[in-house]
Amino acid sequence: MNAELTMAESPSTANSSRHAPERRVCVLTFNTYMGCRLDEVARVIREVRPDIAVLQELLVYRYRDWTWHQARSLAAEFGMNVAYQRIVRRMGTDIGVGVLARGEITETAPIAGTPKRPTGMSARVCLGGRTVSVAAVHMTSVPRPLMLGYPLIIRTHVRQVTFVMERLETLGGPAIVAGDFNTIPGTPAHRTACRHLNDAARLAGDRTGTRRTMGWPMRIDYIYASAHFHCERYEVLSAEGSDHRPVVATLSWNRTGGSDAPTPQTSD
Repeated sequence: MNAELTMAESPSTANSSRHAPERRVCVLTFNTYMGCRLDEVARVIREVRPDIAVLQELLVYRYRDWTWHQARSLAAEFGMNVAYQRIVRRMGTDIGVGVLARGEITETAPIAGTPKRPTGMSARVCLGGRTVSVAAVHMTSVPRPLMLGYPLIIRTHVRQVTFVMERLETLGGPAIVAGDFNTIPGTPAHRTACRHLNDAARLAGDRTGTRRTMGWPMRIDYIYASAHFHCERYEVLSAEGSDHRPVVATLSWNRTGGSDAPTPQTSD
């Protein structure tokens, strides 16, 4: 599938790279459930005030005489830059991932995935004079019934995580990955990610579930960061209109965080 990638820039944040280096980066990830309650998504962004927001299942509706682009609408409301990557198209509507950032977004590209859909998108985000490689992820869902479907999806998930890590290695430098991974801690996909990056929830010692599945609150939404960062704060929030809960992490730069060299770190 030829995925569509669009980007828009807000003039109010285009010169952010001229500011003094930021000590912290606030990251939000939220599966919006087809953007059915965009007012709730906006409320979360307004309250959290993230530097980078990674949102899944944002829609692009195309009508005869107008288009409603949910990612761009949110970015315009908060004066943020935005990049968007279509994951799938259903009945003429694009469903994809969006990256909203208070700094300039460059080098956007889809991340390889299955033949029918990409894994997500990558980009560089400039925050306070420092550049971060960002990957927005929405991995393939587990076929139902889950107990039978999970063994069938293991290889796909590992392959998708591998594609993400290969892209970050190509981009180099400090890295943040966020999104809906559709897998729980301890699975092969999770362990693969932790061989390269740190799971913010594990750094914070937080096991809070992000989506209720089969009656159990399971953690399937993640924020990962390279060793350039440590986690100051991690929290799973509440929001209406989605079967997922928003996740927010405040990442502080380590003293060596200004280096542009990639620093994969085992955390298993």
